[in-house]
Amino acid sequence: MNKNKEKGNILEESIRHFFLSEGFYVVRGIILSIDTDTITDIDLLLFKKISPLVRNKANVDIRNRKRPQTFERMLWTSGIKSLLGYDNCYLVSTEARPSMFRFAKNHGISLIAEPLTSYIENKYKKENLRLSEEEFCEKIRLISEQDQKEITSFKIYTYCREILPHEFNFDNLNQILNQIKEIFNLYIIQNKSENTVRVLYLTVSFFLLILDFILKDFYSLGKDDSSKQLSSIIRFGNNGKKQSELMLNRMTKLFNTISNSVQPELFDTVREKANDQWNKIPAEIISDFYTQEIHKNAIFDYAITFENLAYSTNLKTLSELTPNQKSILYNLCDFLNIDRKKM
Repeated sequence: MNKNKEKGNILEESIRHFFLSEGFYVVRGIILSIDTDTITDIDLLLFKKISPLVRNKANVDIRNRKRPQTFERMLWTSGIKSLLGYDNCYLVSTEARPSMFRFAKNHGISLIAEPLTSYIENKYKKENLRLSEEEFCEKIRLISEQDQKEITSFKIYTYCREILPHEFNFDNLNQILNQIKEIFNLYIIQNKSENTVRVLYLTVSFFLLILDFILKDFYSLGKDDSSKQLSSIIRFGNNGKKQSELMLNRMTKLFNTISNSVQPELFDTVREKANDQWNKIPAEIISDFYTQEIHKNAIFDYAITFENLAYSTNLKTLSELTPNQKSILYNLCDFLNIDRKKM
């Protein structure tokens, strides 16, 4: 690694620790992509719980160069915020000019500049309780990464992170749940290896983060209503029950038209099997758990806790977790039909 890159990584990690200390959920080095096209990278992605009804999402651009091109990067950072619908954006620069602060203030950009930048770097650069992103990736990479067809911890890590820059929706939640099942299976197959434990904790934290952002919209509902809403999300995703049934009706009628025969009993059979598949999803296991008063106000904190567990230099095994942390994992095991005893 060249010295400039290494210096940039140190500053990024220091800024990450600064925002973590302020109660943010922080993800570093996010790749923004649409389908198979890579657009850009985001140095830090921030998530914050402001109140039971309000969440905040922000992007951070960090410039640690002799010529940081601060004004150009402010335009870029503000553009990312506007395009992705974030609430705030930050620019961290290693220079300081009065015109920079005026421009940032006039355009809604939060600017961290000298001498604060150096103060943050000096305060947090020797932090040794957490792995850096580079150290984390080194821990979870395996020789098997060369096999493009095989599911690995690193591929699960990469897939889940690609979801985070975009607007959270119900399908995202189900995608993360599918990845949690994959990492649970790897955890069992690989005999509880370090890489699977770390990615399990991190993937669970992503699930909790997205769940918290979704459930804020149900905060004013009673437990029964919010539980029903969450169950529907898990079963039907973004489409919802009514839209899913409507699509099923249209597909069945189209099939009958193509087959040039009227088979009303076929529609009943397809509808029955589809409903049977939907009903087999044990959504209430998750919805009943997280709509309890003891949990619903703490989901964001749970997300931060599991993220900290994933990056800790002193990795805890599942047996060393607190009873509450274990209950979160066991709840997911029950939903995903994974034997708790194998944990």
